[in-house]
Amino acid sequence: MKQYRFSPDSLTQTVKPICKMRTLNYSSVDISGFAGIRERVLVRDRGHFGHSQVDEVRDGFGACVYLAHAYFTPGGSTGLHHHQDVDIVSIFTRGEVVHKGTLGDGDRFTPGQVLVQCSGPKSFSHNEINALRDISGMVQLWCVPSSDSARQQKHEVVTLPESGLQRIYGGAANDPLTRIASDTQLDIAVLTGDSLLEIKGPSRLYVFDGEARVSEDRQQITLPRGTLCDGEDLTLEGECNVLIQRRLYQS
Repeated sequence: MKQYRFSPDSLTQTVKPICKMRTLNYSSVDISGFAGIRERVLVRDRGHFGHSQVDEVRDGFGACVYLAHAYFTPGGSTGLHHHQDVDIVSIFTRGEVVHKGTLGDGDRFTPGQVLVQCSGPKSFSHNEINALRDISGMVQLWCVPSSDSARQQKHEVVTLPESGLQRIYGGAANDPLTRIASDTQLDIAVLTGDSLLEIKGPSRLYVFDGEARVSEDRQQITLPRGTLCDGEDLTLEGECNVLIQRRLYQS
C-alpha cells in the first residue's frame, strides 16, 4: 500500500514499509486462574478449545495451542490434576517451584530451567507447588503431541545457557539438537546487549524477560516483557530472553 502526503508546492509520494508484525502484551489480557495460580492467557486456540474465547486471545501457532504467563500465590499450588494427549512445556521465570507427580516427583525448579512433560500413550498427574512465601512465576505452553512424542512418556529438564540459543522442544528427527521431534520447533534465545539473531520465515515470539528490539522489512519495534509477536523474517536483539516458535513445514 502506498501512502501520500501534501506539501505546499505539490503532491509528493512517500512509500513507507507497512509493518506486518502483530503484537499482544499480557497487560491487555485479564488475569484468570485456579487454585494457587494466577495467569494471563495469551494463546488459546479456538479450533482446539472451542470458539468461546475472548477477542484478545490469539489462536495457536503450529502444534502450540495454549500459552499463559502465570504466577503462583505465596505458598500456592496448582493442586494435583491429570493430563493426557498433551505435551506441556513450563519455563520457570521467578522464585522456586516444587514438582510432585507421576514423573520426576520431588524435582525443584528455579529461573533458567525448563520442564518438558509428554503424556505419551498413557497419562500423568502432577502438582506444582510454590516453595516460597513470595510469588513464583512461569510461562506454560501446551502442544498437540507429534507422532514421535505420542509414543513416549517423557519428563525432561532443560537448563538454559547464560547466552545463546537453546532448543527445548520439537525440530526435525535428524537434527542433533532435537530432543522430541515435532514440526513445531521451540527455542529460547538468551540475548545480551551485543547479540543479534535472524529468524527466517514465519515465527511467533514471546518475550518473558527483559526488552527485545525486533525488525521486519526495515521497521523496528520494541517488545517489553510479556509481549507476543507474530512476524516473518525477523531480526531480534536486546537484553532479553525470548521464546521462538517456528513451523518447519509451511502450508
